[in-house]
Amino acid sequence: YWSSLPIKQILKNSKHRRSETSDFYHTSNSSGLQYWRDWYSGYMSKKTVKILNEVTNWDERGYEYCNTGSKIAFKKGDKVIRFDFNSNAVWIQEFITDIKLPVNTPDGRYFVAFKRLKRYKTKRLTQNFVKVLKMLRIVNKKSGLKYCKKIKLESWKQLQQYFRK
Repeated sequence: YWSSLPIKQILKNSKHRRSETSDFYHTSNSSGLQYWRDWYSGYMSKKTVKILNEVTNWDERGYEYCNTGSKIAFKKGDKVIRFDFNSNAVWIQEFITDIKLPVNTPDGRYFVAFKRLKRYKTKRLTQNFVKVLKMLRIVNKKSGLKYCKKIKLESWKQLQQYFRK
């Protein structure tokens, strides 16, 4: 489940310098897409899943979904690296839509739907992988994975090489 590319090759241009003209400090490309890291742990209650199935067609469409606790800043098409602490897995997905349910559920009212991108591998969340994330400046320490945060475009480009099939 590791990339056939050596880490040095993935990171070869990862010397980050601050400059006014550097693309490194931009989080979106010319199409306006943004890049994020996000996470989840735990499972939604059966009652919440039942309500979501009554209100949305996300299961029929094969979307993955989770609660967010509040309105989120994702836009349709944004790419997200998802850290799943239930299974210690990591993958890349695309944001599809969000919903604020008209009723409270045991898991809140705000939910988001994603589509897992099949052109990328699923990885294990290991200490070595966290080291790669640190080198790419996506996270400072493992505990930082439990925050939803934008990822710089240059870091995203290097990261997706690591996930390519």
